[in-house]
Amino acid sequence: MAGTLKCMDAEISHFLEAAVSGVVVNVASVCGEVAYCSPPFLYGVSKAAVISATRQAALSYAPHGIRVAALDPGAVNTTLLRGGRSPTDPVWLATRRSLEAMIPQSRISEPWEMAGPITFLASDTGHGQLRDGRDRHGGRGFRAERPGREARRGG
Repeated sequence: MAGTLKCMDAEISHFLEAAVSGVVVNVASVCGEVAYCSPPFLYGVSKAAVISATRQAALSYAPHGIRVAALDPGAVNTTLLRGGRSPTDPVWLATRRSLEAMIPQSRISEPWEMAGPITFLASDTGHGQLRDGRDRHGGRGFRAERPGREARRGG
């Protein structure tokens, strides 16, 4: 969480000092919204904090043309999810099959698959997809305009 806050501070400070609009996209997790993710316990807590910080920053900096959003992916094939095991470790492969059986699409995402949604959320196209803190594509954030005002274009 500390790293996310430091990055947001640097990014938003840059946008404000340069008097330009901009976009910040944080990566949270579905574990920040549900209680069934385990272990580690603090992972879900920290991702919930990322979601909350994203919401607060989105509302605070929208008047400056700065959009802040977060991607909340489900299971992603990372070293943390694998418990430090190699992608070919038999224990991990058995665990993976169990996890995939619980996922509607029966698959765990790969890290590279996050690039597309992050790029989308950072784009002008992604700007119009955010509504009341939840978009249609797994991300979270708020529109850069307030009700009754013209939309502000973020860069």
